[in-house]
Amino acid sequence: MTALSRTARETIKWSGATIAGYTRYYSGSDEWRGDTCGCVDDRCIGYHHDVDDECGCLAAWLDDMLTEQRVQRILGDIAVLRGRATAVYPTGLRDIPRDELVQLLDAFAAAVDEHDAMHARMTARRAE
Repeated sequence: MTALSRTARETIKWSGATIAGYTRYYSGSDEWRGDTCGCVDDRCIGYHHDVDDECGCLAAWLDDMLTEQRVQRILGDIAVLRGRATAVYPTGLRDIPRDELVQLLDAFAAAVDEHDAMHARMTARRAE
């Protein structure tokens, strides 16, 4: 079993994710199965990058995980809204009041903005 390096752990925490959440998302358990640099490929060091170089994979894996989690939250919101709409409006989503649809779209836009800001922070951090 490999352990995540200090740098990988700090990067994961800095992104807003948890070590446990990242490990479970990619390993399917509490045991990390990827490389110490945080890449899910257990042969990343020496294959994707040299030992002394920073891993460029971790930011991409974090971005994928956090984006997927946001999408799932939004899809959950849509499902709840659709369930509510079909209970109240038998014809479905087209009868949802405009203000409720605007709130949903605003939530989606906020999630996209948050994703873009996180990506910019991680890119800036790698450039340091």
